[in-house]
Amino acid sequence: MLSDQSHVAAALCRARRSFHSIANRRALSLAAACCAMLLVFGAFRTEAQDGGATLGAAPPPTAPGALPGSGDDGPSEDGGPDDAGASPAPAGDDGMSDEAPPPTGYNGPFVPIVQPADWSDDWLTDPPEDVLAGGGSGLRRRPFIAFSFASADLYQRADRNRFYEVLVLHYNTAPTSAASPGYFQFWETYRAQVRAVNPSAALGVYFSAITTQSPTEPQHYPYPSTDYSNGQFVCLHGTNANLYDPRPDNFGYYSPRNLADRADWQPWGPGLFGRWPFYEFQSRGWMLRQTTYLCRPVIDVANPQVRHFVAQALVRALTLDYPYANAIAFDNAALLRSTFDHWPGKGQPLSRYAVNPPDADFKAYLDHVRAALNAVGGKLIVNTGQAAALAPHADYVFYEHSFKRRQTTAEFRWLLNDAATAMALGARVIHRYHSEDVIGRLDANLPDLMYFLGAAMLVYEDGRFGFDPMLWNPAYFAFYPEYFLLPTWLGDPLGPYSEPQAGVFSRRFANGVVLVNSNERRAVLTAAEHAAAGLGAYGAPLSLSAKSAAVVVSDCSAASADGDCAGRYQGWPLHAAITRGDCNCDSAVNSGDHTAIVLAVTKPYLYDEQFPYCDRLSADMDGDGVVTSNDYALFHSQVFRGGVPRDPNLIGDMDCDGYITNLDINPFTLALVDPATYLMLHPECQLERADLDGDGTIRLFDLDLFVDLLIAQ
Repeated sequence: MLSDQSHVAAALCRARRSFHSIANRRALSLAAACCAMLLVFGAFRTEAQDGGATLGAAPPPTAPGALPGSGDDGPSEDGGPDDAGASPAPAGDDGMSDEAPPPTGYNGPFVPIVQPADWSDDWLTDPPEDVLAGGGSGLRRRPFIAFSFASADLYQRADRNRFYEVLVLHYNTAPTSAASPGYFQFWETYRAQVRAVNPSAALGVYFSAITTQSPTEPQHYPYPSTDYSNGQFVCLHGTNANLYDPRPDNFGYYSPRNLADRADWQPWGPGLFGRWPFYEFQSRGWMLRQTTYLCRPVIDVANPQVRHFVAQALVRALTLDYPYANAIAFDNAALLRSTFDHWPGKGQPLSRYAVNPPDADFKAYLDHVRAALNAVGGKLIVNTGQAAALAPHADYVFYEHSFKRRQTTAEFRWLLNDAATAMALGARVIHRYHSEDVIGRLDANLPDLMYFLGAAMLVYEDGRFGFDPMLWNPAYFAFYPEYFLLPTWLGDPLGPYSEPQAGVFSRRFANGVVLVNSNERRAVLTAAEHAAAGLGAYGAPLSLSAKSAAVVVSDCSAASADGDCAGRYQGWPLHAAITRGDCNCDSAVNSGDHTAIVLAVTKPYLYDEQFPYCDRLSADMDGDGVVTSNDYALFHSQVFRGGVPRDPNLIGDMDCDGYITNLDINPFTLALVDPATYLMLHPECQLERADLDGDGTIRLFDLDLFVDLLIAQ
């Protein structure tokens, strides 16, 4: 029975190759679903009596570099051509397409890139409504989440379909543990399940865009005096030496084939990120001298042979090696001039890019690789810090450093524009969520998360924007409906985002509104600004604390039953609460508020001028409705003295607030030079408080002791 199931599973998996045909799309969904079930029920089990087909294994391997059915069993174990199975090319035909000459010294076959006449990518961009509909609210699930690397155990979870329905993208490394066919197998099982539920999800395998493994000896490659980062990144020295990661080439890098027969079968040798083999590329003259990224040598992306080799290797990965993957994720997609005017190779005498940046060559390289992948139905994902710059050259742009509360308003506005521009240029954009605190649950730091989600919804487009929630800790891996279904609950956007006040952004949706204050101080919208932005109908607040976001869902009746829609997205107060002591309106009470509270107590007009978005009552520490020196004393005690109670008889406390602070300086000076005026202005105090040496007189000797007392505080 198991043997029969094995053959059925293999046949159904091979049916995946007919996905090029539009007419076969629904047949594919059925085949993938059946295949997924067989893979789940029989994964990793082997049939002993016939030696065995592995139930749930990938389709019978076609050799690396060979066309299906060609009879070629590919390169031999040492990476060279196999004498027995190679099909010779016709006379005058080198086995490669016309766009690049064969690489010098390379005798292995290449897979030509063929564009099927009837191929369409509708299955990637336009999923049928019945696939994503249903469950919970009955609303069509809007794709929103993306995963990188981890989370492969999703295929074992009872609630996995909830993730699959809203998944935009998921990529992982190629197998990276020696002799671990199980790693390869459970990723294929997972991808088969996702494809059956959500054909629009991009499922990628991770490779380096530009770097190789490091050579085993530094002298084998002329390292630059600095790396790419502001001239401060020195490879092989000091704290950066750990980035030099020497590895021998593994000539099995073409594909994860003959799994049972290899002790070390992963595509690129030991190590993460699918980096290209250094000595293989160097022997062909394919390396850029003195040009490194993260202290790893960079391949010559301007060389037509390199472009062709990489493109063919990646096409082979999608068409032969990873049956359910439909994308390649390019790490290190950063061979560009940076915002700091640096790039790999800059200023290095042996580098081709010593003077001029490599942007044009790198973008042409991406165009070549992308065209090759698109021709066989695959997509190109790039990890980058410049989404708009690479949007025309990739299908997905994965931005690892996204909206954060500590960013300036200018940085925040740049990120919004960068994401919107990238999507306008046709790319799908993924932003990774980073909390300022260590993440336990996804919402462990709710202010950070809400700020990120508010910013994300300002630019969200259905199927074109997603976020990576960084659920890398298995203990907190869960489906969070309040956040993963937020675009579903908000509904269609009613237009692009607006900026009703400098640094304050809003966007309206069919079922809610988003409001983000990127300023470092409290924002208060005027009634006219509030009305012009159309915020009144949603019950959106008139004021927001510094670096905060308000997301309002108008009608929670259609939300998932297990999601706290009302508790999270309704009931916003018209004005944000005032935090006593937060006098600079940065949502924190700390020493940074000291200057602000001094002005609020002593010079209210200057406070209003310098902190126009703040409320002076934030300085009312005792809550009596007025701001006095007593409030400063309470602030000083809380922030600088750990809450030590006031001492009403303290020598040196010249304003009699119970503490020795900077506010005692002027009263002490007055007691020293004009005792009568001091007693008139401070009738509750005694002149003797200024007699710090206790000799019965107030003189300059007491001034020195007073200064020492202040410093000691």
